[in-house]
Amino acid sequence: MFLKMRDIPGPLIEPDPMSKNYKPTAAEKKAAAEGEKLSLNHPTVDMCLYWDGPGFGLTDYLFVAVGKERSIRDMLTKSKYPAEVFEAPLDELMRALVSTLVVHANKRALEISSVKKSMLPHERKFVAVLDKYRASKGGLPKVISPGGCGGDWIAIVTAKTNPPGGSVKVMREFYYQLCKANSIRPYSDDCDKWDRVTPKTTFPAGMYRYRVKWGNDPEECSRMYFRRDNRDGPDEASVNVISKSGGGCN
Repeated sequence: MFLKMRDIPGPLIEPDPMSKNYKPTAAEKKAAAEGEKLSLNHPTVDMCLYWDGPGFGLTDYLFVAVGKERSIRDMLTKSKYPAEVFEAPLDELMRALVSTLVVHANKRALEISSVKKSMLPHERKFVAVLDKYRASKGGLPKVISPGGCGGDWIAIVTAKTNPPGGSVKVMREFYYQLCKANSIRPYSDDCDKWDRVTPKTTFPAGMYRYRVKWGNDPEECSRMYFRRDNRDGPDEASVNVISKSGGGCN
């Protein structure tokens, strides 16, 4: 892997796994199954680096690139492309992406579509390598490289506690696993990716770890999928409630 997550500080946005406590609807299960089938039949390589944070700088793009690299690798592995075929070209593709991001940052022109436009020749070169292997073997799905980036919409949420008055910190599930993998106690300030939120703080929906403290009571910690409520308007932040459970922070 060319990009190493622990070497790049700052926020990472990537698709979040569902919580064990979350039960998807029948429609969501169907959509997920169809999406998985589509992704295997039509694997896609693109450098559309979406961001759902308040700013969008070079460090943020680099973190999104980490997730993009892993996503491409997982997609090709599931599609039965051998690692020895795509690893070196993927490494070259990601090096080109980092160079492109730096150039755009220096020009103060970091923007999704402009980065995509600059990366398109590199994407096509990468896909050509895969096409050549596919032609020699047969039976593998064709990998495509879209010409542009579509729109992106991110659901926004807030958190409040029951009973009220709890002091809340949240952290992306990714960072929890990252700290754990690096032998850093994730439910502690040694893991420095915690953000303090109030009922007025808005942040992107997704899977998070949380720490809550009510007065002098012991701190409580757990995992929660902060979800969009479809009854809310398009510009409304959906309220998610963290209830006191009596649990600890193991």
